[in-house]
Amino acid sequence: MFLALPVELRLRIAEYALEQRPAAGIPHIGLPLRQYKHQYRPSENLSLLLVCRQFALDFTPLAYNKTRFTLWTEHDVARMRNLPPHKLRNIRKLGFEPWSVRCEEWTGTGSSESFFCNQEQLRLDELVFFWPHNWVHMIDVRLVVRFLRRVRHIRTIKFVQYGGIKETRRNEYRSLIGMIMKEDHFQRYDAPGAPNIEATWWDWHLNSQQNIHTFQAQEPRPVLPEEDYMLLMKPRVDALMAEAEQAIAL
Repeated sequence: MFLALPVELRLRIAEYALEQRPAAGIPHIGLPLRQYKHQYRPSENLSLLLVCRQFALDFTPLAYNKTRFTLWTEHDVARMRNLPPHKLRNIRKLGFEPWSVRCEEWTGTGSSESFFCNQEQLRLDELVFFWPHNWVHMIDVRLVVRFLRRVRHIRTIKFVQYGGIKETRRNEYRSLIGMIMKEDHFQRYDAPGAPNIEATWWDWHLNSQQNIHTFQAQEPRPVLPEEDYMLLMKPRVDALMAEAEQAIAL
């Protein structure tokens, strides 16, 4: 009976059946990360494709669009990198535990490019990092900044922090944002070969209640005279200073 319906109607019904909660696949803040690893399985949202061959033909792109895939281990990353292009290009949401691989593999600062950058077929709506609270002591912040400057084809990046106290998380946020602005100025005006323009410009926001740093992708900013650039950045610098002053007052 279902297969007798028009294709458009079948797709609408399947879209409803495959829709996940916005937070599906993202560990709850109160849970240890490794414990959550075994509580979410992307394959459960893909089970509709196993009903019959026609379902697999009709709904595979949609199912991959709607499902958040999670990368917890080096094996998970290898499997994603080896997906055929027609599947890879349909993935829209990824969750990633960054210490599952060497940091150079995802930041792209080693001998090879980041796998988030060199997979041309990978066009994400959202990439969520499962971020330990003491991450600034585990990785050079400059590596994260350079990754953000180079990566493209990702609409939203979120760093969800687990553990730690609220003020520590806010300090880490300020450290990251300050380094982003410092590196951008350096690359535009002082670095060898300047101006070196970023691949993606980001707008950022901290939700201190949910422990989430959100970065929304924007078009790269044009080359500007330094005075005009400083005026452009002043609201961002002022906002960061206000955030620091607010933290001191608490």
